[in-house]
Amino acid sequence: KHIRLETGCDMGAPLRWRKRCHGTLVLVLALAALRQLCKPHAADESEGTLFTATRALRRGRGSKLLPVVLKAGFSSSSPEWSAWSSRGYAEISSEFRRALRENPVPDKLNLCFPNTELVIQALYQSTEDYTSTEFLMNVHAVYTQLHAWPSAWPALISLLDAQHPWTQAYVDKIIASEVWSPFQFFSVNLDALRPLQRYSLEELRQQSGRGFVILERWLAALETSSDARTRTLLQEFKAQDVLNKQDQIMRLRPLEDLLEHMLSLVMRQTLEACAGNPQVLSSMLEKRDDLGRTVLHHVADQGRAELAELILKSVPVNDQTRYVGLLDNRGYSAEDLARSSQFL
Repeated sequence: KHIRLETGCDMGAPLRWRKRCHGTLVLVLALAALRQLCKPHAADESEGTLFTATRALRRGRGSKLLPVVLKAGFSSSSPEWSAWSSRGYAEISSEFRRALRENPVPDKLNLCFPNTELVIQALYQSTEDYTSTEFLMNVHAVYTQLHAWPSAWPALISLLDAQHPWTQAYVDKIIASEVWSPFQFFSVNLDALRPLQRYSLEELRQQSGRGFVILERWLAALETSSDARTRTLLQEFKAQDVLNKQDQIMRLRPLEDLLEHMLSLVMRQTLEACAGNPQVLSSMLEKRDDLGRTVLHHVADQGRAELAELILKSVPVNDQTRYVGLLDNRGYSAEDLARSSQFL
């Protein structure tokens, strides 16, 4: 009733407005119901949250909906760590929340900087059995969240360092299972940096001083990277960014190359961790999606030469010809897809 009154979406409202609001109101009601079931609050606070959401929707301010949902205790991806409360895990959840709070625009720039040492230490303190399925699934939740933040990719290298007592167990039980998807983790996704697909760095600095701070922090970290290739690709991206502003055309390949190289450093560590179990490594690389494509098909179709080379080096030399020749459901090899996308 409150939502209907606040939005004016009742039977007296215009038909076009009722149609426009219907789906959104169902979403708001569902979130409100989940909030009351999973995280009880005072009635007046709940009502205030609903009014804030519906006012934002009524005034066409859809960007205000996400903070309202986050306030209600949810995130767009519903991370598993958000509900952690036991020893060690609560510290990780708190650290991830702190990293999120540092970012004024998490719905636009998916850049966060959690304390890697704190997260690793908390994992050690969380249990005495580092090979249990429950613990390994929590490690996987940490892995998934860090992977979602390009700024936190270096932390993934530390997470699966061979010295940790859970690394090999993670390979044997998690990467070997259907839970771990090479199509997700080998993917270069620009959605985490959506503003950079539309605006130059200078334009972003002018439009959003607060929001640009988190981006500037990430770029500063890349400038001081110990990896020379990362620093070189960063300079190429910045040079292209200047041209993009001049020409008013967004050419994104240098940004994609930078992200691909950064991701290849992470995935090299993951593949090295899998080297101790050749069966798991082979199973991961030969997993098929709904189209019958392997991870090599995916990176070839996207023109990710560095990732493709990394994958091929992980395949035994005497098996590379067979692996490269694997066909998808439509009869295409990885090379065929690369040629059709004009990357060869």
